[in-house]
Amino acid sequence: VVVANLKPSKLRGIESKGMVLAASNADHTKVEVLEPPSSAKPGDRISAEGIDIKEYPLPSKPINPKAKTSVWPKVVEDLTVGEDGIARFGEKKLFVPGDSEFCTVTSLKNTKLG
Repeated sequence: VVVANLKPSKLRGIESKGMVLAASNADHTKVEVLEPPSSAKPGDRISAEGIDIKEYPLPSKPINPKAKTSVWPKVVEDLTVGEDGIARFGEKKLFVPGDSEFCTVTSLKNTKLG
């Protein structure tokens, strides 16, 4: 899963136009990429249970995650992986609308996403 509406930034001299969401253990020695449902297609939007993404249009300009007024730090602090390996925003499971599967990581449990 890639967050694609963030402001581009340079990573080791290369411009990055997206952020890959991943889980890691406490000491960051193991990292796992967040996997979308198997039927998801590039460009599908991720939502959380009970949230109608149609009510939240895409931002008109990229979000600067480092800006003092950015919503991104508030969002990312509530992104977790539960005991079942399912990604959540708060208590709400992440999914692609119209799909019955959820976004998951393979083996890391009870950890943060970022």
